[in-house]
Amino acid sequence: HINFMDVIEEVSKAGVDMIAIHPRTTKEMYSGLPHWELLKDLRKKMSVPLVVSGNIFKLEDAINALEITGADAVMVARGGVGNPTLISNINNHFEGKDLVSTSINEQIDYCLELARDLIEEKGEKVAMRVYRGIATKFLDGLPNSKQTKSRLSTDLDTYDDLVRILSEYQSQFDL
Repeated sequence: HINFMDVIEEVSKAGVDMIAIHPRTTKEMYSGLPHWELLKDLRKKMSVPLVVSGNIFKLEDAINALEITGADAVMVARGGVGNPTLISNINNHFEGKDLVSTSINEQIDYCLELARDLIEEKGEKVAMRVYRGIATKFLDGLPNSKQTKSRLSTDLDTYDDLVRILSEYQSQFDL
């Protein structure tokens, strides 16, 4: 049931300051593509700022979502995992600033930093189990990473395992 216009009308009457929309149905959850076309020029019909979310994995995704919907901003969720410069690059693009990129070494440093934070929060055993699904994201798009990503998702039990696996990956490059 597509009812966002009814919901927007009701929450606008209630006095909200902003509305965020993720254009997928409950049934779709995280699968498929967001239905940006349903939100075409939606911002023009609203009295409060609009934020859109859904499949914002790279700068082009944010640009596309904003162009179609006329939204005031995008909200980044899963797309930011393992991609620490995504939000900066979205902001930089719209502010006319240079885009930033990360090297393999920087991606690994970011990966290790987040792992340490997660360990501090959850303890090493739980953190590393959770991190099996996160650590691989830091290698997305990097060369020769398939085997390392597989090892991270299956062989990761301790922080030392993470350091060792990433060091072995890093050693194949003359960095």
